[in-house]
Amino acid sequence: MILKANDDERYVDIIKNKKEKLEDELYELENPIMYLTKITKMKKKNEKKIKSLEKIIYNKELLMQEYETRNRDLPIDKKIFSVRVLKNNLKEERLQILKEIKELNELIHPEKFLTRKKIIKKQLKYFDIPEDFNAKKILISLQKQIIECMMIDVQNVKNKQELIELMYKYRYYQMLPITANKTVGEIKSLEESSTVLIEAIIKKAQDMNIIKKISKNDEEEFKIIKKILLLKIISFEDINIKLLNERNDFYLVVYDEDIEELKFKIENLNKKDFNIKFNKKTKLFN
Repeated sequence: MILKANDDERYVDIIKNKKEKLEDELYELENPIMYLTKITKMKKKNEKKIKSLEKIIYNKELLMQEYETRNRDLPIDKKIFSVRVLKNNLKEERLQILKEIKELNELIHPEKFLTRKKIIKKQLKYFDIPEDFNAKKILISLQKQIIECMMIDVQNVKNKQELIELMYKYRYYQMLPITANKTVGEIKSLEESSTVLIEAIIKKAQDMNIIKKISKNDEEEFKIIKKILLLKIISFEDINIKLLNERNDFYLVVYDEDIEELKFKIENLNKKDFNIKFNKKTKLFN
């Protein structure tokens, strides 16, 4: 509901209308006399329709009149082909109304009555939308809860394989579209919580000796590793890195096996801050 409302503002009105109908039905169910009166009226109305249909179905003259009446205002492509077709249509209408009568009879059965009441109360919880409903805010709030759950997963990870799977999960989650033109990773209001999460993942991975520590500066280290993990290299095991010193500027080249995927400049670090050798291709994952 939130996702649909996020893309279609009119859907909020549809949700509110559905809620109003459920509330009206619940009000009737909580007033049995009113509810039974309504069901009885509906049954009588349907029974009259049945009698009227049967009268037409079993009377050739009335059937012909009905055929002419129905065809009079219909366009050519919608006209009823023959009296026999009309008769079959009327029989179908009759069966449908009989089905509705049967459903109405079930609704006034005490057990069905109580079941229907419980179903409506349960449904209303999902339609309880406040006046200041904002689909985008709710959607962002949901993402923050997802990130919190992933943080719990990081804390509870038991082995190398579980953490690597969590790293893949983080990457693909960041790439999920959240609006028509933005991914989760591009939402500014999620940047802080996403950063806390990836820093926790990277620290855990280095503590478990899963990935190499590129520099001694933790803040810059997190930025570098985060950038690498969000590349579209299918397998982390295929990630190779090479540190370059070009005219006293430091660059990191990232490879998908032997194919260069990205080259970027590293700021705020001195030569002594690095833990890996220059000009040597190294696997990021141990």
